[in-house]
Amino acid sequence: MKNLFIALFLFSPLFLLAQEQGQTQESASEASGEMLQDTVKLKEIVVKFSKPISKIEGDGFVTQIQGSVLQELGTAKDVLGFIPGIQNNNGAISVIGCGVPTIYINGRMVRTGQELDQLRADKMKTVKLITNPGARYDGQTNAVIRITTVKNLGDGFALDSRTSLSFRNYLGGKEDLSLNYRHNNLDIFGTLEYDYNKGKGSMTEIQDSWMKTHNRSMLNTDTHRKSQIYDGKIGFNYSPSEQHHFGAYYHTSHQPARVFRHSSSRFYQNDIMVDNSLLSGRDKSTGNEHLIDAYYNGTWGGWEADFTFDALWRNSDETQGIRDMSTSESREMLLKDKSRGRLLAGELHLTHSLWRGSIGFGGQYSNSDRKDNFLGDEALISSSNNRINEGNLGLYVELSQNFNWVIAQVGVRYEHIYSNYFENAVKMHEQSRIYNELLPSVNLIFPIKKAMLQLGYSRKYRRPLYSQLSSTVTYYNQYQYESGNPFLKTPFSDIVTLNFRWNWLTLMCRYKHVDNLIISSASAYNGSESITLMKKDNSPYASHNIELVASFVPGLIKNIYYPVLSLIGQKQFLNVNYRGGIKKMNRPMYMVNLQNMFMLPNNYMLTASLNWRSKFDAENITMHPTWNIDLRAQKKFGKHWSVELSANDIFNTADKNHFIMYSGAWGIDMEKINTSRNFMLTVGYKFNTTKSKYKGKGAAKEEQERL
Repeated sequence: MKNLFIALFLFSPLFLLAQEQGQTQESASEASGEMLQDTVKLKEIVVKFSKPISKIEGDGFVTQIQGSVLQELGTAKDVLGFIPGIQNNNGAISVIGCGVPTIYINGRMVRTGQELDQLRADKMKTVKLITNPGARYDGQTNAVIRITTVKNLGDGFALDSRTSLSFRNYLGGKEDLSLNYRHNNLDIFGTLEYDYNKGKGSMTEIQDSWMKTHNRSMLNTDTHRKSQIYDGKIGFNYSPSEQHHFGAYYHTSHQPARVFRHSSSRFYQNDIMVDNSLLSGRDKSTGNEHLIDAYYNGTWGGWEADFTFDALWRNSDETQGIRDMSTSESREMLLKDKSRGRLLAGELHLTHSLWRGSIGFGGQYSNSDRKDNFLGDEALISSSNNRINEGNLGLYVELSQNFNWVIAQVGVRYEHIYSNYFENAVKMHEQSRIYNELLPSVNLIFPIKKAMLQLGYSRKYRRPLYSQLSSTVTYYNQYQYESGNPFLKTPFSDIVTLNFRWNWLTLMCRYKHVDNLIISSASAYNGSESITLMKKDNSPYASHNIELVASFVPGLIKNIYYPVLSLIGQKQFLNVNYRGGIKKMNRPMYMVNLQNMFMLPNNYMLTASLNWRSKFDAENITMHPTWNIDLRAQKKFGKHWSVELSANDIFNTADKNHFIMYSGAWGIDMEKINTSRNFMLTVGYKFNTTKSKYKGKGAAKEEQERL
């Protein structure tokens, strides 16, 4: 608590400044996007920029980045952390209440976080946040972020390099290199990345089960991990005219990793220890990926056309070497798991103006194939050979109209999905399924003087990951195994959103009803009361969730300070079967997120963020509270060089992930400790940097992630 009081003391002047600004804040600009200009004098340098103007536009919130104070930040990830409703948790981007979003840059779907790292803030024009995606988007898309960039002019060669040295337990490093050559209508680009990480962590787990006897297992594990990333991409764009653009790229990635595990466990029956064991393990894994993407977009008459094709191949090989010694028996095992995945996908979107708006329709088709071949120790863990083949055909129509008093967007999407599950090349009809779904969506926008109100509804689904459907069993120790569940059903959600924007205040409300919610579960493995099998199951009860986000963006204070304060409240209503009765998992969550940016003399910039989260229930798990503070200092040297020093979680308060799971006869208390304090020094160099003109967006992103 001492560190928390220190943090509140450090941040208290920021709240006072925000309060002063709230008393003197001028009225917001009109919804037309007119910007309020401020001038900041830094000694002899005069920098002109504006506060970011946010407004409700179409189906989402649009924030102007170009010419605003936000363009002084480092990368796209840094900018997104300052957008109301979006969180940047140590590089992981999420939308509050919606989870991981689908991100587009100039209409092109972003597949890796590296693309956001490579996009500089001063190249961004606008950011659009969509919390209720319409019929155009896949039925699994819960939130969308669309980034548009500044149009670049000029030909020639461009280079952009970022070299980072980090420390978190051990030294690590990262190198990002982007190359670009542009001449007339041809743009050739390539990227290279190398990433090396080494880390360690620990886990303490207590499992209680109440069956014929009270069983308790206590597990302590220490883990050391080494991982590398080799990543490369090469492609081209060609624009024969202003109306037509096409291009393609090839991307490959190689990711080897090694994990060393040492654990000790004790097993009790009715409070009497009956066994203890020591386990050592060496895990080796390798992942490879190859992607070919091609696109075309252009205008034919009054029609706007957008076409994308993707071909993806992904494979991984994992070997577990395990030595488990206990008072009852000793065992040595060599477990091997090979997975192979393939995806073919294409999308076509057509849009035409109609009356006071537009009409759009199109379709998407994807076919994926995933094979898992697991070689186990037949005496303990059975081998398995399973395959999942899926196809998804989606067709949609969407109509947008402006009636002055209301802007309406109405659409419907039809999706036909077939999923075939095979074990040892034999089709299993019970696990194979066919879905035919109509997914409607509605967005209504009401201009209210200088404010805007948005009301939306959509029906969504979220199919399980292929790893969640696999029957492969992972061995942790003599008392705990983990596997997938081929019997999982697809959860469906009905979502209602209500958003409000006025001056410096943004309110976002969201209600979600979910059937077939996927939750974590524990059960006896092959009838053995001493062995717990962890897997995913569908909840027999419907889930209800209510979320409220209030964001305050007062603008630039005293020409130096720019704060963004978000207050979040969330509550789920879910029943869980536990120890022969029903347990209500209704504890609410409260979050505070404060982002701060300071514009200092001589091209210095300082950012500081405070994040706090209360104890809450999520699905059938109780999460314990956490908080952290991140700091970052940046200095620019001329047009080419920049130096950045960052410290994430400076008090190391977010190192513990403590949660309790309730499932049937099992109660599992787990605490994972991983050093979250991280220091990073980044040196950037750019020469005649220009943003790629690539306009493809990638097809079937959700399927790519599932594969």
